[in-house]
Amino acid sequence: MTVLIVLTVSLAAFLFGFLLGAAAAPEPKPLPRAKADGGDAELERLKKEYSNFLSYDGTEQL
Repeated sequence: MTVLIVLTVSLAAFLFGFLLGAAAAPEPKPLPRAKADGGDAELERLKKEYSNFLSYDGTEQL
């Protein structure tokens, strides 16, 4: 009988916590917007860096 009471209380506590957590889920944060000034220079730098990465042939660098 005691085991049944413990299982019932455990199940009730789990369900209560699960439902409370699901109801209090935070709102997703909006993504930051890209900067209008200087964004093109940064993008070009990243493109050049990525291009260098892809063109690396494994030779030793100095």
